[in-house]
Amino acid sequence: MRFVYGYDQVLPSTGADAEQVFNNVAALSRRGVEIDLLVPRPARGPSLTADQLKARYKVQGDFRIDTVGYGLGTLVRKGLHALAVVRDRRVEGATAVYTRHLQVAFAAVAADVPVLYETYRPWPDQYPAMRGALRMLFTHRRFVGAITHSRLAADSFVNLGVPASRVVALYNGHDPSRLEPRFTPAEARAALGLSDTGLVATYAGRVEKAKGLDATLEIARACPDITFQFVGSENPDGPIEKLARGMPNVRFVPWQPYDALVKYLYASDVLLLPTSLAPLEKHGHTVVPIKIFQYLAVGRVILGPTAPDVMELLRHDDNALLVPPGDTAAAVAALRRAQHDAALRERLAASAQALSADLTWDARAGRIVEFVERRLQGR
Repeated sequence: MRFVYGYDQVLPSTGADAEQVFNNVAALSRRGVEIDLLVPRPARGPSLTADQLKARYKVQGDFRIDTVGYGLGTLVRKGLHALAVVRDRRVEGATAVYTRHLQVAFAAVAADVPVLYETYRPWPDQYPAMRGALRMLFTHRRFVGAITHSRLAADSFVNLGVPASRVVALYNGHDPSRLEPRFTPAEARAALGLSDTGLVATYAGRVEKAKGLDATLEIARACPDITFQFVGSENPDGPIEKLARGMPNVRFVPWQPYDALVKYLYASDVLLLPTSLAPLEKHGHTVVPIKIFQYLAVGRVILGPTAPDVMELLRHDDNALLVPPGDTAAAVAALRRAQHDAALRERLAASAQALSADLTWDARAGRIVEFVERRLQGR
């Protein structure tokens, strides 16, 4: 099996999509799939080498990385990159062009090239005007299939009239090697220079208002004795950073490479998902955020919302504490419950870790291979 993977973001990037692509491609290569990852050339300056990019994203795998097209303005870049991918000589004889980008997918079927499309978005629900074009793409004879990151997204395409056999929901995963060495909270806090007393609650990811983090700050205001960490800040004068000024129990940490990030997770008692529906309500934001998988594997209490995507994996009082979105009082009560009940923390953490055992990138890669083989046999 051989894929040409078209990814249209200029690298390196701190975005979760880049992390997802590199982990996915690396895991597929470890399953014996041949992959060429094609990314845009930067508009200025040299590209990082394949080895440098693999080191940046902390992945192991025998896949190739090359640059095509140019890293110009977003619309121009995406269009040129899509054309460059489907016209690349490596496409000839490939099982499929594999991509997360609709521009590449449409360009592939237009060029009579088989395409495998992956998405976290429930496109037909988010953008009803696209339904006709999406139905045409997903039912095209050269469309191998669609991999979605949630049942919520998969259902949106099946409800559009796409045959269920062409769509599979496969959750993202985590890399167990990134969790080593494991730290107790005390050991991690000592390594980070944090106090070993008091509850620590941590959010890891992009620090931006669209993620619903203003709701998390409301919880922090109501719990001045609990330390709140936001790991992934890229602007000390960003909207969330400004809202938190004058709150001594809130600290912001810049984006961390993955081997450093895990220490912040281990130093925590509670790992936070914004208790808001903003990521689902705002077009283009992630469904089933990728951070969930590392949260589960680390083995800490997870506090999040009763959102339809989150509830595909998290169950209240079983492997997480879930509260109604936007209900600050309920979130504070749940956090206080975790603060004062060590047995609860231990039980939820153990259940979370148990769920994570099969949610690895390598396990997911195996399911992708099985799906593609099944689709090719059924065509």
